[in-house]
Amino acid sequence: MKALSVGVIAFLALAFCPAAVKSQGVPFDHLKCYKIKDTRVPAAKEHRVTLVPEQSPPFEAEQCVVKMKAKLFCIDVQKTSVEPPPGGEPSPGPPAADYLCYKFKGKCNPSVRKDFKIDVTDQFAAGTIVIKKAGMLCAPATKGLPTTTTTTVTTTTTTTTTTMPHFTCDPTIKYPECDGTCPPPLVCQDSGGVGFCECQTPQSFCEDPQNPFGPPLCWGDCPGLPPLVCQLDQQQGDVCRCLPAP
Repeated sequence: MKALSVGVIAFLALAFCPAAVKSQGVPFDHLKCYKIKDTRVPAAKEHRVTLVPEQSPPFEAEQCVVKMKAKLFCIDVQKTSVEPPPGGEPSPGPPAADYLCYKFKGKCNPSVRKDFKIDVTDQFAAGTIVIKKAGMLCAPATKGLPTTTTTTVTTTTTTTTTTMPHFTCDPTIKYPECDGTCPPPLVCQDSGGVGFCECQTPQSFCEDPQNPFGPPLCWGDCPGLPPLVCQLDQQQGDVCRCLPAP
């Protein structure tokens, strides 16, 4: 496996933020990640998710396809007796927890622009890192299996079954034939750039990776108020964006 993915690096970076959780003077604020073989049987082989970063900007919301076989298991640890000593001062971070980390299928949409740079600091070094692409999603995990509870009722009970409404945005229909209905505010459109229809948050054709009129020629529809136009955003790496009219 290559260097830890963006998702894992983000978790490790949190280990150097201020907090007050200590154990014998040293907090469990780091993550130690193990390569694993996941023998569990998931309900689905993959899931399409929208991931909204708390740190926005500079990061953006991305639609990703997550492959349902975990590759890493991360646990919270203390870090002591570092030789040689790191150059910076250690800062206690927030308490860590257990995580299972899953790889993405292909690129997220929209993907991070090429060679996106950001300055970061921890006790080992300070400087600039280059973000390549989203690599993994790490989800909180709990060691052990869920417990089950059996309740016996001797009185007469009435069972009500609620059926979720069926919408005509058919995921088996290929883009761009996405003309079905969805519960507001969702719309029927391309499912994250993989070529099939799905009910999801509105996305403009201007920002669609399958748009044949991509940079430097930007053309497409832009929803929202005030009126927006599809134009070249050079500050974001020469990509087409829905921006206010110049």
